[in-house]
Amino acid sequence: MTLLLLLLVLGLVIYGLERNHHRMPKPRARLHGNVDAFWPH
Repeated sequence: MTLLLLLLVLGLVIYGLERNHHRMPKPRARLHGNVDAFWPH
């Protein structure tokens, strides 16, 4: 149960980072390898 809750929280955090990508100047090459090529920082 604890592991499932942890995965849910982690998923929500990643989802929040995905939505706020244009607000955060810090590049994430592992998650946005192709996106960063089109979104200059």
